[in-house]
Amino acid sequence: MNKYLCIIKRFTSSKPSQSPPKIKSKEPLLAHETKYGNITKKWNYRSEIVKHKKLDHKHYFIWLGFGAFSLIGGLFFITIKSAVLKNRKEEMQMRENLRKELELTGQERKQIGVMDSITKD
Repeated sequence: MNKYLCIIKRFTSSKPSQSPPKIKSKEPLLAHETKYGNITKKWNYRSEIVKHKKLDHKHYFIWLGFGAFSLIGGLFFITIKSAVLKNRKEEMQMRENLRKELELTGQERKQIGVMDSITKD
């Protein structure tokens, strides 16, 4: 019930519920002037207008987000790639130790390889 009373008071009061927005006074946009005979034309580059009115402000956050995602993706790639290389080196070292224990040479060395665990089921 209290909620409804607040709404009714808000609509029946003569005072505005919010203060009007404050208008910031900006520096005027300086224009370039070009004379064509008796006529003077004022103009600006597009980049000057965009910068003055801050039209590219939202794009700033988009680029920050894109950069953050790229950085995170790169870090994940580096982490996973280094783990894969480390595992491959360990497996290679294990195979080499097994070959040395069995004293295999020549064609016999090729019997111990990566595919052994798959084919001997």
